[in-house]
Amino acid sequence: MIFRAPLIALTLALAGLPLRASQEAEAPRAFDESVTVLRIGDREVAWNEYGAWLVRVAGIRHVDDTAREHVVLRELAAAGLEVTAEEARAQVEAQAERRIATAFEGDRAKWIDELERTGSDEASFFAEHTAEVLGELRVQKLVMARRRTDEAGLREAWETLYGPGGRQPELRGLRIEIEEVIYPEGADATGKEMLDRAKRKQVERRSSELLRRARAGEDFGELVLENSDDAASRELDGYLPEPYVITDWPAEMAAALRTAKEGSFVGPFFVGNACWCFQVVSIVETPFESVKERIVDHLRNDPPSAAETRVLFTQLLAGQVPRSLPELWTDPTMALERMDRPVAALGDTALSRREMATWLTARRGYAEAPLFAQMQLVEARAASAGVELSELAVQQRIEADIAARIELEHKGDKRSWIADLTAQGKTEEDFRLGQEPRTRHGLLVEQMLLAERVVTDEDVRALWEDRYGPNGESPRIRVILRRPTPLPRGVKPTEEQMRQYLTSQELEITTLLNELIGRLEAGEDFATLAKRYSQDDVTKDNGGLQPHRFRLDTWPENVRMALQALEVGQVSNVVEVGKDYYIFENSGVTTVPLEEVAEGLRKELVERRPSSIEVARFIANLARDVEVTIDPALVEPYFSATAAQR
Repeated sequence: MIFRAPLIALTLALAGLPLRASQEAEAPRAFDESVTVLRIGDREVAWNEYGAWLVRVAGIRHVDDTAREHVVLRELAAAGLEVTAEEARAQVEAQAERRIATAFEGDRAKWIDELERTGSDEASFFAEHTAEVLGELRVQKLVMARRRTDEAGLREAWETLYGPGGRQPELRGLRIEIEEVIYPEGADATGKEMLDRAKRKQVERRSSELLRRARAGEDFGELVLENSDDAASRELDGYLPEPYVITDWPAEMAAALRTAKEGSFVGPFFVGNACWCFQVVSIVETPFESVKERIVDHLRNDPPSAAETRVLFTQLLAGQVPRSLPELWTDPTMALERMDRPVAALGDTALSRREMATWLTARRGYAEAPLFAQMQLVEARAASAGVELSELAVQQRIEADIAARIELEHKGDKRSWIADLTAQGKTEEDFRLGQEPRTRHGLLVEQMLLAERVVTDEDVRALWEDRYGPNGESPRIRVILRRPTPLPRGVKPTEEQMRQYLTSQELEITTLLNELIGRLEAGEDFATLAKRYSQDDVTKDNGGLQPHRFRLDTWPENVRMALQALEVGQVSNVVEVGKDYYIFENSGVTTVPLEEVAEGLRKELVERRPSSIEVARFIANLARDVEVTIDPALVEPYFSATAAQR
């Protein structure tokens, strides 16, 4: 798939597009939403068509982004502030010039060649990055406008920069996560609230007990290693990977740190879904008057920090959580006449499909264009081939994928999966509807692959030999596995202690396995002993046999040599593989004639779900010679957007 973007269109799109959010009476900049912004071969795609598709396919992931953009534009308008696309373009130009100078020895042509090798071009680069930088500048402009340089504002900035009361702490932390509460079926709001409070209280008691032990003299690093649920700080002996910033943590923590002494402990404090305890390792004190002038200069000139940006959105959103609305899931072809319909909301404020499409086309339009083009090509090919999908087939695949996800990520607990969705602000229905476009796309490709599939006798024979071995014969090998017992969590032995431990474990394991070899040679049944003594969860319940044929070529050389020396009925000596120890029994050969299974194997090959590699290859072949052109007019509505126009 070849991507192109005409440079002249970018120049026109960027010319004279200042954001004058304060002039609400001014007529909105006219933009023809039917203008072509994509070409896929000979097919032209209008801005509103692509925007409606983006809302349907990617909108659920960007409800928060749309809401944030809305409140920023609203506040810019209220403050009478102006941000221009030229400002953003200038920054992108400067970034590009720096990269050209450092990475391409000042040769712009080499930089352009590099862009084309990565599937981009100069016009696309500037359009995409100018939109990104414009969004950042809008936020930056608003943060800097809201900074205060009166006494109260200066002291607030002082505490943000230098810690509570000018006392910047170095902290070690211990985090106890509040495990998700799995509510019983039929639990009402009151019952859920009681369960939440009980779980929170349980975590608070545990945190307080750990604090008591630390204050009583136990090593805080050991407590962190044994108890903390925060992997990042646990690996650093409890030290926080980022400096403490007052605005990122609870007010009661700041109050405690204003008077805390070095070496003391503070907490517990609830932060999100966890409870923290801290050790104050050290404190750097910075008097207000000594840095007052520096703070004034910072507030007037320095760009916002990440902490300031987080505070801004906390204030602007005012506790309101953006949410999707059912209209978001309208089919893109129907949505073309519904661009003004609300697809999301922030409190009582509706966010229209047009507003979300404006953000998505600018900020995700280039990234999602390959998927859009692929879907269009696949649908066209399926239509010409007469391939159709039933709604039932799509829903069945979604159900199967959900079941696999729940099994893999939530150990089969659907309530845990739903709780995870809830924490992300999504519902089960949101997830299902969000999966539909990609699921339909994948199924269409699979159906076309199945329709074109030809299974030969050679294919059947290859599957037969892969499954049952050369000529349908495979060794019948039983195994007993023993492993060293892991050290308890938190135990940190010296190198010598670890060596001694592994030596003692090796002696214990080999003694047991040699005893079993003796019992087997005396006539005991290998399968019975495997069920009792083996630590291999895959084979022990099957008497030491693997569920499929034993593949000798997947084992290391010492195992292959040991097995090749065994006669039927013989048992090997102890064989070491890494830190594992095995004994094997040659139980003979399993033979499966081709004629007994050929029909079933052929049917399996005909009906087998195409692999992800086959699907990707089909799409790549379909799109190989198709040129996709992206016009930078794609991002034009974003450059001219104001809260009044939404």
